Amino acid sequence: MYVGDPQLTASQVLRTFHHDELYLFLGAAITALGLVSIAFAFLSRKFDAMLFWLALFAIFYGQRLWLRLGLLTLIIPPSHFFNDLRAIGNYLVPIPGFFYFLTAGFLGRSGRKIVLALTTVFLALAVATMFVGQRDAFQMTNNIVVIASLFALILQSMTRKQTDRDFIIARRGIFVFVAFALFDNIGQALGYSPFIEPIGFTIFLVILGYVAAKRSLHRDQQFSDLQKELDIARRIQTSILPRPIPSPPTSTSPPATSP
Repeated sequence: MYVGDPQLTASQVLRTFHHDELYLFLGAAITALGLVSIAFAFLSRKFDAMLFWLALFAIFYGQRLWLRLGLLTLIIPPSHFFNDLRAIGNYLVPIPGFFYFLTAGFLGRSGRKIVLALTTVFLALAVATMFVGQRDAFQMTNNIVVIASLFALILQSMTRKQTDRDFIIARRGIFVFVAFALFDNIGQALGYSPFIEPIGFTIFLVILGYVAAKRSLHRDQQFSDLQKELDIARRIQTSILPRPIPSPPTSTSPPATSP
């Protein structure tokens, strides 16, 4: 195992582990939830796009959480590649999140254009980091876009007139996550990293998972009810159709012979 500093003691490593153990657990739990969700998205009777994007959102976030841990820097040698990989993870995580909000119907009529525009920005930052390396301007742009998008998401959810119970529950989860995410992003913009966003994201993910699972089960129930109605209609149609006329019995006597 690589140790970045040969002067590190066991107590320092243990202290780092104790500092990161909550985030290690959250990263594993979030990733596991994402893997289970993506399995359900493909194994359901009809492909569930909302559950699929939620799964990718969880997997990306869980892996990015692990990449940001201080314990990982004690294992992996310091390099520009590792630092760039961390930055690229920050830019890719929001993409499936906004696609989830789009498929869940939280972004309104212009949602697709908004998501495509945001995806273009985040992918451009990731590609630029791959070619020229990590830059403070890239991180600042990412923070500004994320903060503006989260504020717009809150405004959109508050001005929506037609709301159901699932939307209200999801909106509460959005408020929790946005509060934690804004605190972290504003802190990064000011030069310090409070790093409490994973806690808010966990609460947020549990709420979204509940809404997605509820909608998926409701959709499967509707599909099952439709199949039953089609079977009943098929039986009724079959019962009212005229029965086929039986054919006359064929004679088995030998043909008569002429004298």
